Amino acid sequence: MAKGGGIGKLAGKSFLLRVTAAGMTYVFVVIMARIMDVKDFGVVGTIMSGSLFFSVVGCVGQRMALLRFVPLELEKNPGQPPTALIANAFRLALIGNFLVYLILVLAVVIGQQMGKVENASLIAFGLLIVPLTGIIDMQAHLARSYKSLFLAIMPKDILWRLFSLMLVVPVFFVLGEAIPLWVALVALFAVLVILIVGQGIVMQKYLGVPSFIGSMISGREALSDPAWKKSRVPFLVSSVAAQSLTSMDAALVGLFLGPHAAAIYFSANRLALMASFFAQSMNVVFAPEVSGNFHTGKKEEVRATTARATAVVFWPTVVVVAVLFLGGKTILSLLGPAYSEGYQTLSLLVLSSLVNAAVGAPEVILNMCGFEKYTMRVGVVTTTLAVILIYVFSLMYGIEGIAAAVLITTILRKIIMYYLCYVNLGFRTDIYSSMEIILKDRRKGRRIK
Repeated sequence: MAKGGGIGKLAGKSFLLRVTAAGMTYVFVVIMARIMDVKDFGVVGTIMSGSLFFSVVGCVGQRMALLRFVPLELEKNPGQPPTALIANAFRLALIGNFLVYLILVLAVVIGQQMGKVENASLIAFGLLIVPLTGIIDMQAHLARSYKSLFLAIMPKDILWRLFSLMLVVPVFFVLGEAIPLWVALVALFAVLVILIVGQGIVMQKYLGVPSFIGSMISGREALSDPAWKKSRVPFLVSSVAAQSLTSMDAALVGLFLGPHAAAIYFSANRLALMASFFAQSMNVVFAPEVSGNFHTGKKEEVRATTARATAVVFWPTVVVVAVLFLGGKTILSLLGPAYSEGYQTLSLLVLSSLVNAAVGAPEVILNMCGFEKYTMRVGVVTTTLAVILIYVFSLMYGIEGIAAAVLITTILRKIIMYYLCYVNLGFRTDIYSSMEIILKDRRKGRRIK
């Protein structure tokens, strides 16, 4: 299915956008840390990290469903958008995100009554970022299923932070002191709303598919596809489990250790993501590619594409990991003297990224090939273990303990997924096996695209 030079070329385009996004994230963190009080920045970091996790819960597995089923529908009916599927997925995600927001607000109110939460009304407003993140991510995943990388990555990962900075930095210079928390939250909220509307308009014009808002007023046809219905719970659990190890930890730091620790951890966490954006770049095109190939009987293409994807991700990840190990403390100190405390945390989080790259993406393959019940079960076990370890280790070792908990559960989850992929599909996803496959195919004169 990959056009324009194969999955490697598409991943290269995704990588360039991801590099830009990573750079924008770093600039955003540096500037916001400089122009805000550490405690207020900790609140912003907790909300933004939490929005990544809780919006996944709110989307009830429909982001993954779009990647799994839209490419199949396009294979069956080229040029005809699956409007019923899209509309039903969007509607379910809207309801889920609304319910998640209400639960979060209730938790804030309870926390205020217990004396644990300050500025409850302001935080409740800031939590609107959660359902908005869910909406823009749904549109981004729909764009991914159409291989529109620009629309999938640019709005939230780059423009949201850029435009927000353009609003808050002038306020900092006008005030001559740290900007208030409400200014940052209003800017993030307003920009996100504008980007959602703009992204939807562009998708309608150039892809011919309904936006999130458009799907609410059209495409009310009930979706009877049994595969879609059966996948909802497994995809929900699988996507929550996957997101848990990348954002839940940063959200829980603020709850367990307070806003100061949250600011330190959030900065280390954001920097550590530099080691994972190669995998993220590949997954933008890898998931729909696997789905299209597997369900049209091209299982050998799945094997070859997996090998190529693992190799393309692993080697540059090794380079970034080395750079962060050697220069991470210096980079963190650029945020301010207090942030260099996060170096050990950074080192542990970077090791988690290295494990992900070395093992490959067996969980993506299982989900796209119809084995989502296995990833659901593994997700329940490893996510539960992650929460327990994060809580216990945070009390014993602080933010370093939380990072260690992430590393342990990442290793366990990857080992189990790797085994399940091998048992059910008959091939390995790790870097060693992938290099063997690539070299063997090249000796036969076959180059994997």
